[in-house]
Amino acid sequence: MAGHQGVGGVIALLGALQAEVYHTVRRIEGAEHQEWAGRRITIGTLGGQRVVCTWTGSGIALSALTSQYICSRFQPKAILLAGIGAALNPKYRLQDAVIAEDVVQWDIDTSAIGGGPGVFPGRQKDNSQLREMQTHPSLKERLLEAAERHSDRSSAGSTVHTGRFLSGDSFLPVEEGSQLREKLRNGLQGDLADMESSSVILAGLLNQIPSGVVRIVSDTGQGGRPENFRAFLDRSSISCADIMVHVLESLTAKPL
Repeated sequence: MAGHQGVGGVIALLGALQAEVYHTVRRIEGAEHQEWAGRRITIGTLGGQRVVCTWTGSGIALSALTSQYICSRFQPKAILLAGIGAALNPKYRLQDAVIAEDVVQWDIDTSAIGGGPGVFPGRQKDNSQLREMQTHPSLKERLLEAAERHSDRSSAGSTVHTGRFLSGDSFLPVEEGSQLREKLRNGLQGDLADMESSSVILAGLLNQIPSGVVRIVSDTGQGGRPENFRAFLDRSSISCADIMVHVLESLTAKPL
C-alpha cells in the first residue's frame, strides 16, 4: 500500500507480541493491512484518531528495528506501547497496570569506559550520558488516567502504578529470591522488567516523537504467575485495548 508511505498524523500502537495487540487490532475501524518483515501492520481509526498498529517482536533488536520502521514510514505524532511485564517492585500484583515514568536498558554496562550500568556509550549533544529515558509527561498522565478508569470498571481488583521500567534481552527467573531480580530492583531501582520498552522509547526520543508505555504485571517473582498464561495474556490484551481507546479519546478531545 504505497499510498500510506509517510502518512503522518497517525498514532502508533505497538506491542511486543501479536497476542498483546490482538484486541486493539480488532477494534480498529476501516482497517487496512500491509505486510512487513513477517508482521501485519493495521491502519485505520480508533478512539477518533488515525492509528497504525503492529507487533514489534520480542527483544531489544527486533523492537528497535520495527519501531524505527514505523517512525520512518508513517511519521507518527505519538507512540504508545502496551503489553505485559515482570514485576520487580514487591508491591505489584498480578494484573496490576504500570505506566513507565522512565526506562533504562539494564543489560548495557559501559563501566569499563567511564560510563556505568545502563549507560549508553558516547555523549549526547549537551555532553550528558544517556541512561534514564523519560517518557512523555502528558502521555504518562493520560495513560495513568486511562488505566485508573479501566481499573475502576474492571472486576479484577487491579491497582495502577507508575515506575521505572528496565529492558534487556533476558527472560527473568520467576522464582522468589532471584539474584537477577534483586540486582535490577536494588541496583537500578527498577519497578518492572521487559524486553522492548527501552528501544521503543529510544526510537521516540531520537525521532522526537512523544512516547509512552503501559504494561500489565504478568509475574511477581514471589511465586505469583498465572495458572493459565494463554487466558491471562488474552485478558491483558483486552485491558491494553481498553486503555489505548481511553488515551486516544483523550487525545481527540485534547491534543498534545
